[in-house]
Amino acid sequence: MIIFYGLTAQIPQLAGMSPLEIGQKLREIGGDGVFLKELRADWVDALQSAGLHVYASQTIFVDNADLWQRFPDSLPITADGPPSPQEEWYRPLRPTHGKIRELRLAQLTQLTADLPLDGVWLDFIRWPARWEKSELRLYDSSFDAETLAQFSAERDIDLPNRDPREAARRLLHHHREEWLDWRCGVIESFVAEAVRRIRYHRPAAQIGLFTIPWIGDDLRRVVGQDLGQLGRHVNALSPMVYHRLCGQSIGWVGQVSGWAKAHTDAAIWPVIETLPPPDSYPAAEFAEVLRRARQGGSGDLILFKLDGLLADTAKQSLLHP
Repeated sequence: MIIFYGLTAQIPQLAGMSPLEIGQKLREIGGDGVFLKELRADWVDALQSAGLHVYASQTIFVDNADLWQRFPDSLPITADGPPSPQEEWYRPLRPTHGKIRELRLAQLTQLTADLPLDGVWLDFIRWPARWEKSELRLYDSSFDAETLAQFSAERDIDLPNRDPREAARRLLHHHREEWLDWRCGVIESFVAEAVRRIRYHRPAAQIGLFTIPWIGDDLRRVVGQDLGQLGRHVNALSPMVYHRLCGQSIGWVGQVSGWAKAHTDAAIWPVIETLPPPDSYPAAEFAEVLRRARQGGSGDLILFKLDGLLADTAKQSLLHP
């Protein structure tokens, strides 16, 4: 399947078209599904009538509204003591914050109760990292009082000094594996509950996660995504293999997708770039990226984003067998 991400009525190439006509156009250029931004029942119905599977993406541990202001203690605390920085648009939320977790779960419950979606993907389902660039600022988190208390209670490990810097030093030097495993469990427990709530209203829905396109220990250590654990709960994992944004080669797309496939029982639906100018790239390169992603993953692909694809007829022509 080919799934387009980011359908909105504001895309210039779709101006003046009804939702049904948009769905028919997307089918004609080779689409099988779409991640919809216009989360309305009439849009879902029209797109499904055109033969498209309709998906929604739900952001989890990132502030896309005013959550830093509403919950000042939701900022993750770094090993050096200060809160995680805002990096451009990226404003992370700590995954142990009880009110944030319940807010996101309530949003998922409402979303799936209201709309007959074919699938839901969780986004920003991880500990903090701003990764969509070639030079990364990676850091350990979160060493706030609530997170430390939860870890200490659940793992029965005494932390006599709850100062963030001292606690970080002790955890990273003396209890590293327990700490990393527990952080992965914080993410997994949210996914398990999210899946339970989605399935209550939409038992047949496909459920997936957007995952960071890394290979090896950094995936666990920094963002707490253990693909083996997470894959037990969902249908698909989607590594976001944005080779241009990440300053990587075309071959990297297949390497990351293949590594993910080897480390989970879930299907792998890679996400590849189709950004509009000035971030677009040649169709010949896109053809090779398509091939590598299909071979490395399970065959299904997500294209990010739809506006860039619709601006490039050469890329569209490559979607047909």
